[in-house]
Amino acid sequence: MFNVIWRLSSGFVLLSILLMVNSSYGNGVVLVSKGDNEIFTNASASSKGEPPRVFFEGKHYTLKKAKIGMKVKTGDVVKTENKGMVRLGFSTGDSINVGPASAMVLDLGQKTVEKKSSMGITPVLNLIYGKFRAIISKKSPMKNIEIKTRVGTAGVRGTDFYIGYNPSVGSMVTTVFRGAVEVAKEVTEKVADSTAPKVIKETVKPGHTLVADSKTEKMAMNQSTKSEIKEIHEISDVALTKEEFKKLPPESKKLVIQTEKACQKAVFDDIKSTNPQLAEYIEKKKIRSTRLMNALSLNKVMKTAPGELKNEKLSEEDMKKLINDDVYEEYGP
Repeated sequence: MFNVIWRLSSGFVLLSILLMVNSSYGNGVVLVSKGDNEIFTNASASSKGEPPRVFFEGKHYTLKKAKIGMKVKTGDVVKTENKGMVRLGFSTGDSINVGPASAMVLDLGQKTVEKKSSMGITPVLNLIYGKFRAIISKKSPMKNIEIKTRVGTAGVRGTDFYIGYNPSVGSMVTTVFRGAVEVAKEVTEKVADSTAPKVIKETVKPGHTLVADSKTEKMAMNQSTKSEIKEIHEISDVALTKEEFKKLPPESKKLVIQTEKACQKAVFDDIKSTNPQLAEYIEKKKIRSTRLMNALSLNKVMKTAPGELKNEKLSEEDMKKLINDDVYEEYGP
């Protein structure tokens, strides 16, 4: 299903996300960048500014190559190539893995506020098109984040989730691995001789996928298949190698490790609250990387998922390879 959704004639898909949260959440940090990815920065209504300049979603930006340790500040755009991936981390422990051939507009300012919650400002992600996987801590200020598309709105309640939106087919796909996401879709209901908006809602729980289609009123909920879970994992599975880490300047090393440690703690705490047995295993094996912890947590979902795969679980050899490839196993807490 996912291959059909994302295979466009141009061979290039863009993900645009406008993220509006309180500036106290801090800037994002590029923890990993694979491929020839770019950062658009210093948004302006004018075409004048530091070259090279690019025009994206109604604004002009300065184009820079995405580098590990780079801060992604309010108003910046993260853009990956068709085989590229970028992992963003926040001091709150939250992380966003942007998939291949995607673009994300990041706004951490306070200029735009959709609504206020009891905890303060409700952060919002406006997903224009594309796909990403995010892990939002239940203890984070971003725990009530909303993801909006032209098809519907996803209300996150602290979770590990995937959302993809392809406007060319009008389809929004939501898959949850931990936690819960409530998807609300506005439809038109005929009342007498006129029409009125009506909102329908569905809550997506772990191991399930919800497809909201702009062409139909109802949303389709199904148990996530093994192949769907595997594909989502693959487009979000990216690590910083030891060789890449060694090349970083001291300040970047410090920032990257500091941010990743916050992400490690957030993921472990979330797993501990939902799967104590796995948390005990992680502690016993002294596993540190969020990449490996997230991969292991998928085994529980994969076990009960319909469909078949040759290798449904991570073997000891798989784990050794992940550990050897991941610098955070060496520089973790």
